[in-house]
Amino acid sequence: SDCQHGKTACLNSNLLLVSSNLLADPDATVRRWVVFCLGNLWEDYEEAKRLAINQKITDKLSALLSDPVAEVRAAAIFALGNFFGSTEDTEERRNLEISLALKLLVATADCSVLCRKELLVSLSKLVSCQETRFMEGALELAREEIRALSGKVSSSSSSSGSQSQSSSLSSSGSQSQSSSSLSSSGSYHMPPSPSAPGSSSSTTSFVA
Repeated sequence: SDCQHGKTACLNSNLLLVSSNLLADPDATVRRWVVFCLGNLWEDYEEAKRLAINQKITDKLSALLSDPVAEVRAAAIFALGNFFGSTEDTEERRNLEISLALKLLVATADCSVLCRKELLVSLSKLVSCQETRFMEGALELAREEIRALSGKVSSSSSSSGSQSQSSSLSSSGSQSQSSSSLSSSGSYHMPPSPSAPGSSSSTTSFVA
């Protein structure tokens, strides 16, 4: 990688230790440039990353994500973003990178455009170096959404079918009841044949 010999010389001169002691400097400019120094030191340099993990420098950098100065917060995001990507593709290392990414998410609510822009760059590096893992996660989320939608559709269809059946039964019952009522109340009685001449009754009756 670029400046590999210079980075090795800096690492052998205890630059990590000296820089980490300046992360709490009261001068924001000092904090910002020290963070930039660390981020550039371990970019594509696995040995510096290992030492930074052992010395817990990443924890100190994570604390600077809430620094009152936006330029310092952006520098911290930059440095942590350069930590992503490793030649040691182990579960422990992948989990460490995911842990750092979760800490970086606090910057999604940062009011500084500079910080949010730096966050996008840093997270893109994580996705790039763990592409397979992210693709598997995205596919699993898609499957869960499909299962959830299928369940809703089945439930909706079942509910609609029950309502339709209930409506049909109700309509059929009403029609049956109506026919029965008409049959009992509207019966028609045939009138008796006219009385013979000379009978006691000369009226013709119709009973409705």
